[in-house]
Amino acid sequence: MKKVNRNHFFVIFANYLESCKMNNNTVLKNEGMKVLATHLGLVKVERFISLIIREKFDYTEWQRELYKDVPLDDFLNAAMDFRLNVPALNNKMKK
Repeated sequence: MKKVNRNHFFVIFANYLESCKMNNNTVLKNEGMKVLATHLGLVKVERFISLIIREKFDYTEWQRELYKDVPLDDFLNAAMDFRLNVPALNNKMKK
């Protein structure tokens, strides 16, 4: 699997949460923190959460700006890499 750019991390993170069908808020928060801590480290996670809470934040606009220069093929490749390397999703594809 090729290394995923940090810009693609949030797409992968969102897909991961979606694929797990987590409906329990506590589980969702715990899993989200684990993923963020793994990719950003605890200090940056704290800083990230502080920024989100402190500033007026429009997630849709943020995503639009964050990915405006990313080619569609990069998204498709990252999604396919993710799908092929997550056992739960990989099993669904084989059925």
